[in-house]
Amino acid sequence: MSDQNLKVVQDIYAAFRRGDLSGILSRLAENVQWETAFKREMIPSTGRWEGRRRVEEFFGAMFAAEKVEHLEVREFIDAGDQVVVLGFNRMQTPFSGMIYENDWVMVWTLKDGKITRFREFSDRVPARVLFAG
Repeated sequence: MSDQNLKVVQDIYAAFRRGDLSGILSRLAENVQWETAFKREMIPSTGRWEGRRRVEEFFGAMFAAEKVEHLEVREFIDAGDQVVVLGFNRMQTPFSGMIYENDWVMVWTLKDGKITRFREFSDRVPARVLFAG
């Protein structure tokens, strides 16, 4: 199962790069728990989102508030029912044009080949400064 879980997560990143939202959503459990840094009141594309439909809303909020300039997956760590991914991104805020860079860790939990939980850990201070200003 571990190799299959790793492939599911790799496929999600490939779908993201293609802009294939349905390719991402199809790999999520119906009751997926999705959590990113900070509270939604601070940055629209952060916080806790529950259920596949709400995750679709998350992506809408993210794409409205941030443009992905660069996404770099640096390492996949296979941990059985979890896959840990280390990476880096460069984002731009469309309303100001300002750019921030960010290292991150994403933890994906899977059951029966579907994502049941996603957690992102990152230094959101650069983004917070841009969104607050």
